[in-house]
Amino acid sequence: MIKTENRITGLGLIGLLLFIALLCVVFAIFLERYMKSKESKLFFRTLIITVTLNVMILTFLIFSFSKIKTKQGPKGPRGIRGRRGFNGKYDTVQKCNKQEKRLGETYLEKKTKENVVIQKPVLGFNEKY
Repeated sequence: MIKTENRITGLGLIGLLLFIALLCVVFAIFLERYMKSKESKLFFRTLIITVTLNVMILTFLIFSFSKIKTKQGPKGPRGIRGRRGFNGKYDTVQKCNKQEKRLGETYLEKKTKENVVIQKPVLGFNEKY
């Protein structure tokens, strides 16, 4: 006996999306009746519209892609092997000294040499300065 899976059809999906939109519109109407300030009504309208669109898109994607079953395909052909590298002695590799300055430090030194630092002028010789 072959089991058939319960899947939503295209018309059912459109009906579900319209039902979600209708619920959000009814919620928006009730919210606007009890809102007193007109400045925040525009914010809440925009918020409800964006939430409605996001929920509708999420519902569409969930029900559309639930039909897809992933399956591993066959392996492809192997690529061409590259040339072999140098075959030499390991002790002939040049050894580097420890780096004295980091790149950030050299960059900052170069920038401070190029730019003039503007400081507050000293107007008098008080004990503050």
